[in-house]
Amino acid sequence: MWEIQGNRRLVERLAGAGLPPAALFSGPEGVGKRTVAVLLAAKLNCASPRELDLCGVCQSCRKILAGESPDVMLFPQSDAPHIGIDEMRVLRREAQYRPFEGVTRCFIVDQAERMTPEAQNCLLKTLEEPPPTSRIMLISARPEALLATIRSRCCIFRFSALSRDQLIAFLRAHQVNQAETRTAFSQGSIGRALELVPEELCRERDLLLNLLDEWSRGGGFRAILKYTEKAPLSGRIRRAEDVARFLEILQSLGYDLYVTAVGRPDRLSHPDAAAKLSRIASRLSLKQIGCLLQETGRARRDLDRHVSPQMCFETLWLAAESVP
Repeated sequence: MWEIQGNRRLVERLAGAGLPPAALFSGPEGVGKRTVAVLLAAKLNCASPRELDLCGVCQSCRKILAGESPDVMLFPQSDAPHIGIDEMRVLRREAQYRPFEGVTRCFIVDQAERMTPEAQNCLLKTLEEPPPTSRIMLISARPEALLATIRSRCCIFRFSALSRDQLIAFLRAHQVNQAETRTAFSQGSIGRALELVPEELCRERDLLLNLLDEWSRGGGFRAILKYTEKAPLSGRIRRAEDVARFLEILQSLGYDLYVTAVGRPDRLSHPDAAAKLSRIASRLSLKQIGCLLQETGRARRDLDRHVSPQMCFETLWLAAESVP
């Protein structure tokens, strides 16, 4: 049943040693954290468990894997942008009840960083003293957005992104088209790779490559402003969703500039753009490339804090420009 790509040792450790009362699964989106949580819940309640696996065919396994078991609850239970205190009150109340059908009640909070501060504080007591028949699993791609008091009460398990070769192999095995292109934009996430529209992302990648080209020629912040004032960037950098994607792509291009500069073209995420990346990297110092990566990461964090998308995108170049 453990058809999880990557993180094999971590999954085997969790399957063999069992779950602590409160766990935090951290790591990139789309690498199997939620799937592992559900499978662990099934194994805990399996009628015929194996050493590192669940049987997958008993009534308990079938109901949990189908999302129909009263002993496994998934949150959020609505499409609201945030997980509010009312949902965590439900979890806190339900965690006090003994299992209805199995031996352990499991509560899985996906995208836990969406919890409001009030919701997180509501959950603290339950995390600190969970009932012996309950397990709580928080899942987050951004654990730093959780309160420190939440993180300190959980045993943290870190899931890593898949390597380029692992992801390409998976996509090819499942006959997914444009495996290499999807891999370049997926940051090691199977979920993201499957959802991508490669043609659109390649257009955006080339747009940002041209922007990097202008910047590397010494045009500075003025050249960036001139470029962003034109279509198609002029309207799109005002939209948070577009800027979030631009910053992700820019970060992957920054990584490619770095591996190009240090002579490791075999590690390129965008091998089809190798020639242009080489020209851009030849004009920049490693310090400039490192600063560009750092400031792009900072811009992504600011965007998460609801800073103006246009300000996030434009000011990163100002900061990067100050490095000789």
